[in-house]
Amino acid sequence: DGGWHHIVVTTPTAVDATSTTIAKVGSYLNGSMDDVRFYSRELSSGEVERLYQLGATTHIATTITTNDSLENGLIGHWTFDGPNMDFSASSAEVIDSSPSGNDGDWQATTQIVRPGVLGQGIYMNGSSNDQVNITNESDYDFTSSDSFSYGGWIQPFYDDHRSTIVSHYGSGWNFGVEVQENGEINAYMDDSTDTIGENDGATANFDEWNHIMVVLNRADDTMTRYLNGVQIGTIADASTIDNITPSILDIGRRGDLTNTCNCVLDDIRIYNRAVTAEEIQRLYELGATTNIAKTLDTIDILEQDLIAHWTFDGPTIDSSSSTAEIRDASDNPNFYGNWIGSPNNATKPGKLGQAIHLRSEGSNNPIRLASSTALNLGTDDFSWSFWYNSTSPTSQQAIAGSRGGGAAIGLHIRINGTAGKLDTYICDDCSGSGQTVTYSDSSNYDEPGWHHVVATFDRDGNVTYYHNGVEDGTGNISGQQGSITDDVDWFCLGATGCGASAYTQFYGLLDDIRVYRRVLTQEEVTRLYELGGG
Repeated sequence: DGGWHHIVVTTPTAVDATSTTIAKVGSYLNGSMDDVRFYSRELSSGEVERLYQLGATTHIATTITTNDSLENGLIGHWTFDGPNMDFSASSAEVIDSSPSGNDGDWQATTQIVRPGVLGQGIYMNGSSNDQVNITNESDYDFTSSDSFSYGGWIQPFYDDHRSTIVSHYGSGWNFGVEVQENGEINAYMDDSTDTIGENDGATANFDEWNHIMVVLNRADDTMTRYLNGVQIGTIADASTIDNITPSILDIGRRGDLTNTCNCVLDDIRIYNRAVTAEEIQRLYELGATTNIAKTLDTIDILEQDLIAHWTFDGPTIDSSSSTAEIRDASDNPNFYGNWIGSPNNATKPGKLGQAIHLRSEGSNNPIRLASSTALNLGTDDFSWSFWYNSTSPTSQQAIAGSRGGGAAIGLHIRINGTAGKLDTYICDDCSGSGQTVTYSDSSNYDEPGWHHVVATFDRDGNVTYYHNGVEDGTGNISGQQGSITDDVDWFCLGATGCGASAYTQFYGLLDDIRVYRRVLTQEEVTRLYELGGG
């Protein structure tokens, strides 16, 4: 029928075949094929469903971001994802992803991001100054003939008061939606003369994610509420509502400083048209199926023996901390980092979500791990994987390193800008006698733009380099089989060491740094590179 179909065949018996052919059984396939898999076991019905949902999620996400009706009439879209949060700005931290470009001023003294339903969300603690105030609020004034829709995702926390999702407020004119103390969803509109509101029907679940949308349809003068893709109530006659021209548009609080949100919010949208029930169902399913895809990530081989993982995405950066701003996102998060150099710290869009920007304005700007014994690699094999984009590629710059007593070095991974190569330095006796320096084959590591690098260390064999997914040289390190952390001072990201001062600092963007306690394979290196769009 011209569309995509997902097919799985399972058998409990063995198959004895002499050859395998894809896209031909007697005759050739006339069409497209994607994601062909073979398993040496029988899949369960639950696993088949997850494979289908993974493809459904990808298909939905691709459609929506290209030419989809969900983009039509979208005049406000605040995703709160890393690339759409500019913490270096003082009044436009929350970027509007819609064509309107109405960025928001996050009023909170302490700005905290949390994992959302679609990427990253923002946390609000219910204080009166925690809201996001949207600029150019007049773009959201509506006349008596204008249909419009608004809402998003909310994870409310019970604290005996109402939590506003979004509110356009003025003296006598307003519209908004909130979760009440009992979980009921209250939607309201006021044109300074007449008021309509409704809060009967199904209730939102506290401490869980809920998708809520409100639609004012001027074609039949109805106001309809939706919870998790399902219609929960309609006001049949909204014709009494005339022009709505408030003066304040807030996310997370009503404009009169009441009903502040104690919640996490994600993916807030405003449309200048009546979104259909089918489209609202699709918005809900987009978030619901995304969670399925994330679950699959936890059983991936790229999680095996992953002992440290710094993504630098919003949920892993705690700006409220003064000593552990950078969180380790691995399954055993032990390696939190102190980002030295405030107030020069900054984030920017990266290859996988958000990246950190280590800037030359900070004379001492790297990340120091929590203790001098952190990341004890000992005598084990290990691998490092990272993305970098240098603003000073012709100088020597370290991605990571540990500096021992007497300025000796236990380990460093560095872009040797003078030669354009990658080099590593490893020693199990940092007094000067036990040292091995190894260089990559090619010399294009100093070229502008993003680079993906993997270095694998086989302690009784070789260090092997991979540049943008391709093997790029080896060097013998079999003479360094002892512990490389006996003489470590501090282990740092963005420098070879950062005890009293930093050495060979990196200037530019770093993203998705991983440490494995094993040697990665070529296939795994390729997958890591492809994760970043390589």
